[in-house]
Amino acid sequence: MDWNNYVFLVNNMRLHNFSSVFDYSEIASNAAIWLASRSKYGIVTLNLISGAIMCIGLYLFARATENPWMTLVVTIPYYVIVIMSATRQAMAIYIIFALYAYWDRTSLITKFVTILIASLFHTSAFICVVLIIPNVLALSTLKRLVTGGAMAVGSFYFMFKRESSIEQLDYYDQTYIEYANVVNSPGAITHILMIFLPSLAYIIYRKKWISKYSDNNLIFRLCIVSIMLFPGVFFYSTAFDRLSLYFSAGALVVLSSMPRVLTNHPKSRTLFEMAMASFQLLILYVWLEYGNSASAWLPYRNILF
Repeated sequence: MDWNNYVFLVNNMRLHNFSSVFDYSEIASNAAIWLASRSKYGIVTLNLISGAIMCIGLYLFARATENPWMTLVVTIPYYVIVIMSATRQAMAIYIIFALYAYWDRTSLITKFVTILIASLFHTSAFICVVLIIPNVLALSTLKRLVTGGAMAVGSFYFMFKRESSIEQLDYYDQTYIEYANVVNSPGAITHILMIFLPSLAYIIYRKKWISKYSDNNLIFRLCIVSIMLFPGVFFYSTAFDRLSLYFSAGALVVLSSMPRVLTNHPKSRTLFEMAMASFQLLILYVWLEYGNSASAWLPYRNILF
């Protein structure tokens, strides 16, 4: 269980001073673990730090969508409740989600630096660089060479020249690729379908969506990448399940806006939204009742009660 892993990480960090944080590629998440190891509440402090980043990122992301409350509804059952157990990656995901909220108002360099920061929480976040490749290609020839070259050099150094990064990549390769038959996620297909189907719906109904909300290149890219990742889950379930989470924002926006896209009638739209909210509650119930790790969550206990 992830909980036990993080308890070990926090307890183990008690044996090290702060300088040891820089021995790892995921410096930011290890700094959070170090802070937790020095606090009275240990892993609870780590969860508080992670939860705060998640809440801020989710708030910024939801506020930027067309239907913020519906975005929260479709996000909470899986992308908040379930992902709480993946403490480090959760922080990286919601830093990326915060970037999505300001995507059209941030420069190319800011996007790149934010992705690097998210990668300091979880190396896998670096995959989001694929989303800014079209922005680089849209530049003039000279700017493309200078900016693209600088980003390529920075990326190469960040991922392949730092010894700690190489070790982390080797760990992920062995864990999620070489031993995919051992480390697998039985629910991964269901998880990624929750991203794949809305993404596919967006591509099918894109013209109708654009007529309501105008075009959005970010949503289009997120949905395309989500569709492309889907086949991989049949071969490397855990790896592609985890990677798809960074691009799930597109599916969440599509789901939350779908009632307004499909109908103009207020009553029909309300019924549609109620049905969608009920379905999200059903997803949460099924996971808590029948999930492989449900026993670790119920009864849920925290420091308050």
